Amino acid sequence: LLRVAKEGPVKQIRAISIEGDIPPCDRLWQVRAGDKLVGQVTSATWSPDFDTNVAIGMVRMTHWDPGTVLDVHTQNGVRRAVVEEKFWL
Repeated sequence: LLRVAKEGPVKQIRAISIEGDIPPCDRLWQVRAGDKLVGQVTSATWSPDFDTNVAIGMVRMTHWDPGTVLDVHTQNGVRRAVVEEKFWL
């Protein structure tokens, strides 16, 4: 706890948009930057209001900046994803 208080968290929940068709998110999806595991998506669905797949996931601080492009590994294959600046409202 002292390290987190001094340096901040190593992971944070971030808003993520995912391209393409996605299956129901009924399990954790790995979030990768190349071959490196940098997080996991815990919830995702299509949003007609925002015309994209919206997701939330825990992402490592090295990859949580808005605009960062990542790969989300779903049970139906890999999808391109982008870390968003803020959550959808």
